[in-house]
Amino acid sequence: MASAAEMFIQWFMGQQPRGHKVVNEPHFYQVLEATLDARRRKNNFVTLRERSPDAHDFASNDFLGLSKSGALRERFLQELENNKGFSLGSGGSRLLDGSNPYICELENSIARFHNAETAFLLTSGYEANVAIFGTLPGPTDVIVYDEAIHASVRVGTQHMRAATKKAFRHNDVSDFRKVLVGLKESDPAFALGYRSVMVAIETVYSMDGDIAPVQELVDVAKELFPKRNVIFAVDEAQATGVLGPRGAGLIQALGLEKEMAIRVHTHGKGLGSNGAVILASRTIRDYLINFAPGIIYTTSPSFVFLASIKAGYDMLKDGSTKHGQEKVHSLVRRFYSKLHALPSWEAAKASGIISAPTGEGYEQQKYLSQIVPLIATNNFLLCVYLQLQDYVVWPHEYPVVPKGQQRVRLQFHAYNTEEEVDEIAGILERFMRDELDALARGERIDAELYTMRALGYIDGGAGVASGAAVERANGEKGGHVTATEVEEGFVVG
Repeated sequence: MASAAEMFIQWFMGQQPRGHKVVNEPHFYQVLEATLDARRRKNNFVTLRERSPDAHDFASNDFLGLSKSGALRERFLQELENNKGFSLGSGGSRLLDGSNPYICELENSIARFHNAETAFLLTSGYEANVAIFGTLPGPTDVIVYDEAIHASVRVGTQHMRAATKKAFRHNDVSDFRKVLVGLKESDPAFALGYRSVMVAIETVYSMDGDIAPVQELVDVAKELFPKRNVIFAVDEAQATGVLGPRGAGLIQALGLEKEMAIRVHTHGKGLGSNGAVILASRTIRDYLINFAPGIIYTTSPSFVFLASIKAGYDMLKDGSTKHGQEKVHSLVRRFYSKLHALPSWEAAKASGIISAPTGEGYEQQKYLSQIVPLIATNNFLLCVYLQLQDYVVWPHEYPVVPKGQQRVRLQFHAYNTEEEVDEIAGILERFMRDELDALARGERIDAELYTMRALGYIDGGAGVASGAAVERANGEKGGHVTATEVEEGFVVG
């Protein structure tokens, strides 16, 4: 398996155009490669990589380490042992032969754990959100959503029957109020309670790592719509296992279960398994079962799938994950403390080189997420600095994040160590110091050339070479060239 640095160079090479390689293929393939090349030119082409088990993981979603540690596997194998003779297949969709005593009891158990009326298990959070927003809102309803909402919700709204949808600025309670006031004033039916508003939020946002002001949003909705025709649907994907009592999520930590008509918890992150569950009233559950195509026409989860979910919940229930929860939050606070104490931090932040929005005022925040985005103008270079020291992190660019908000996202886990956190802080100090020095010279360090030099793909030299040129030149020169020998390149200054 590749080291973090080798994974990164594979990703870099994956960004090189391939359209010229299919010029003799049917037009269909040429169009596909042209579209992929457009993404490659923006360094947005996705490549699949195998992570080295020895690399320092600050990228995966295994927040509590249940999958990595083997603890979940032991519980899972015990669950299989307790149910000898199980069938591998589920037998059909839930509407046909896919319901059985095991899945029904597991759903009841999950509903009790989350203080919900019912629970309905699905194969992914994506499927859950598409079903919710593509099925539930009626022709007179309106969907209001946080502009940073997950892509699965946006896809769901593309299939919606709702009259319209409106976004409010991310985590901005005042703008949320403005949107609701506008709707209320647009049609008396809203004030009378004959039209409904479905509000889509997340408790923890995956790219921003910040926590939604859920209580404040609820208060505004109840004030403006006393007929209770504002319906909240909240995604707790990033909070499951990490926040709340026994990892039950932020909504239960806040005691707002009854204010949320719908809650989605996913099991492929903090619980180390896969799948998702919709928590809702019986009315909503029945409606989805009868009208959501993704539920009607999808095979029910298999026993093995369900057993892994049950194993994860058993660990939450008996307190096995409590230490992991505490460890994650301790590491995040340590990181912010170390970051703010770095000699170059204030200057780099003031110069626009880097910022960490979720760390502002962290001492006063009751809840912190395990996701720490580092907003960096040269985010590829920041990623390189970390990857070359075998820290697995990845850059995120538009359209995944807003323009000008490119970032490297750190995700903390229960198996990470204080020593790793301290080393990351040291790497960040070197990055900021080098960037400040380059800024003073009126230059910009190119991430691609920096990586090629560091890994010995090219020797030092003037100018900056593109990865495609280096790859071609290495092939022609026997695998080792200097930057000045590369014909195609660009200078950044």
